[in-house]
Amino acid sequence: MTDDASDRAGDPVPPRTDRSATTADADGETDASANTSADPRDGEWPTVAAAGLAADGVWKRYDAAGWALRDVTLPVPGCGVHVLAGPNGSGKSTLLSLLAGVAAPDRGRVIREGSVGLAFQQPSVHPTLTVAENLSTFGALSGGDPEPVAERLRLDPVRDRRAERLSGGYRRLLDLALAVSKRPDYLLLDEPLAGLDDDSRHRVVSLVREQRTERAVVVVAHRLRALAPLVGTITVLVDGEVVAREHAAAVD
Repeated sequence: MTDDASDRAGDPVPPRTDRSATTADADGETDASANTSADPRDGEWPTVAAAGLAADGVWKRYDAAGWALRDVTLPVPGCGVHVLAGPNGSGKSTLLSLLAGVAAPDRGRVIREGSVGLAFQQPSVHPTLTVAENLSTFGALSGGDPEPVAERLRLDPVRDRRAERLSGGYRRLLDLALAVSKRPDYLLLDEPLAGLDDDSRHRVVSLVREQRTERAVVVVAHRLRALAPLVGTITVLVDGEVVAREHAAAVD
């Protein structure tokens, strides 16, 4: 990327800054301050400096076609459910990837203090292991216990089935069980209800309802109806830019 390039007419390349691309705990320890930011249900947003997880003026592109994100700043509230909304291609999943540390911004920085649990649209389970083996292996590596969450999501009927032979819905449920079991400070979910039957959706919504009292849950969602009663704050992206950031009550 060059400073004098332009991706489209009237679309300047952002100025260079001296901010680091990402900021994370150097020793991997959970920072006790990660969830001390204001609860958005009290009518306040954390500042970037106070937030344990935040995007600060981030820009991201994957090719010369244009910017996927353009100067996005988002301090994530320390608890409750925060939704990233917007049309397809608006940058929601890209922003979630930056917050998770899966990708790095081209400009700006991501502040990440504390642990993160991820469940994306493409589940990151081990395909050749059975459900039971995925659960036990992840539990051993993360120090968490996925079994209670797996039972709650009703994965018992497929415990002996290899992950590569699961339906898309079961793979998503397995991925969610693994993400939740490590008890992260921040739980990041990309379309967690997509591809699920009604019964599974109800179980996932119930799980999110419980999780929001213990940690921040950031959800990418097109359809908000099922999650609407749980949502505290919403950020709307269009063409890679934040166009609105509201409390759910204001949206109603």
